[in-house]
Amino acid sequence: MSSSLNLAATRGGGGDEHEIITSRMRGALLVSAALLDLANALRTSSPIMKASLPHDFVSVHAKYSLANPADVLPAFALPVMGDDKAGKDAPPSLCDEYMELARTETGMSYCGLDALRSQPSGQVVGGYMSVPDDTLFARAAYTDANAVLRHLEAVKAATDKIGAKAPLKELSIHGPAKELAICKASLGESASYFELLDGGYSSLKKVADGVPLTLTLLSVHTTLKVSDWSAAQPLMDGYVDVTSKEGGCVFCGFSRCGDTLFLREAFGSVPDIGKHIENAGSAMDALIAGPATLESSSVHGGRVNVLEFMRVMREGKLDGVYGDGSGVKADVFWKEVGIQRFERAQSMFGFTF
Repeated sequence: MSSSLNLAATRGGGGDEHEIITSRMRGALLVSAALLDLANALRTSSPIMKASLPHDFVSVHAKYSLANPADVLPAFALPVMGDDKAGKDAPPSLCDEYMELARTETGMSYCGLDALRSQPSGQVVGGYMSVPDDTLFARAAYTDANAVLRHLEAVKAATDKIGAKAPLKELSIHGPAKELAICKASLGESASYFELLDGGYSSLKKVADGVPLTLTLLSVHTTLKVSDWSAAQPLMDGYVDVTSKEGGCVFCGFSRCGDTLFLREAFGSVPDIGKHIENAGSAMDALIAGPATLESSSVHGGRVNVLEFMRVMREGKLDGVYGDGSGVKADVFWKEVGIQRFERAQSMFGFTF
């Protein structure tokens, strides 16, 4: 297999004096991984935990080009701050305004803004910062098209301000055909529409409107160009099938727009991604080696998960989650603001994982 997140081989590495994750934090991550292993074992061994739930929610992705990150991002994402703790008393950013408008929406599964921080911070050891031409990425998911349209209207005042400082590069909507038709009737050609293909998987017991929590979802977005759909289909089916057996997968499924294939998936942690690649990586390798070409890949998550993912990539000398050696490197997006309101399947002890 050409790509693998081998956490067992890299977890003990390091020693770099600039390593942001201290040994104490590593210990906490190991404990968290052990708890996840226990939860996953319970989930896969108990009929209560194994149901494959509908993967038919509608997601919205928007990309903005940051001309001057200071015009848009929270203070902790900027060069002088950079440590994600300073700047808490700074005035609200445009990202904060966006999130405040979205906070009370109904039909929301999750909603947040992530930024590409492409440069190490010269002022904070182990910190990273956004620079001009980096990308701001809005990721959100809702129960149906009407909830999506309400969301776009609710945050319009903030997105207009963001767009004036950071031009919108791309807007895409992913969902079932009937929901896309409703969105297109309202939005026209201003967005690209990716039809959700059959066979997706979800572990979401409640898709939306649960207790609002800080967005911790670790999502992976992969775009491929397909030359032979008849050859690709069984490989896609096989990929989702093996992924559906994983305890750490939140959701997984493909959507299509023309000859472009998009894989939307999410996981509970970086170790869950590692186990996923060990389990399903060969299926993706077969797809990339045959009827599809990997075009882009990105990982989106909070600070701890992002830094752990970057460490694994660095120590394993990997380009990204999939297609190692293809020359396509994964962009890593840091969650700046966001909330999630979904709930996953519960264990026999009543805990939601």
